[in-house]
Order: sequence, then structure tokens, then C-alpha cells
Amino acid sequence: KHQGEIDWAKVAADGIEFAFIRVGNRGYGTGAIVEDAQFEANIKGAISNGIQVGVYFFSQTINEEEAREVVNKIIKEYPLKDVLEG
Repeated sequence: KHQGEIDWAKVAADGIEFAFIRVGNRGYGTGAIVEDAQFEANIKGAISNGIQVGVYFFSQTINEEEAREVVNKIIKEYPLKDVLEG
């Protein structure tokens, strides 16, 4: 949400081959998972323009179960490799 709307076609045309996309954050007080308002548009825009993606999630997650919850609720449908592997 902090970068606003990104023109991924222009990004690709500038020769960018990889981007990290912000998934969202976990609320400190409530523990609620909050998806970044631009996550879906950004990941779809990057992928559809041939840009490989990685993702990051800002969190104070305290265990692996909480980390997997983020993966299962938000990013599981996207073609990412090695998500929480090893």
C-alpha cells in the first residue's frame, strides 16, 4: 500500500526481472493477519509481466504455526517456490 499502484509493464520494460512483494502484516495487538491492500494487484501484475517474485510479510510471529497461517490464508495460490521449506 505504501508504493501505491505500480505499472508492472513499465517495470518489466526497464529490465527488472525480480521483485519482492509485501504480503501484509500481523497486527501487534490483535494478532490479526492484515493483507496489504496492493498485494493481489502487485503479485498478479508482476507475474503477468514475466517478473519473478518473492514475498515478505511483516510480523512478530512467535512460532511456525503462525507463519504457516499466513501462507495458507494469503499466498498459497501464487506460484512461489520454497515457501517455508526447510
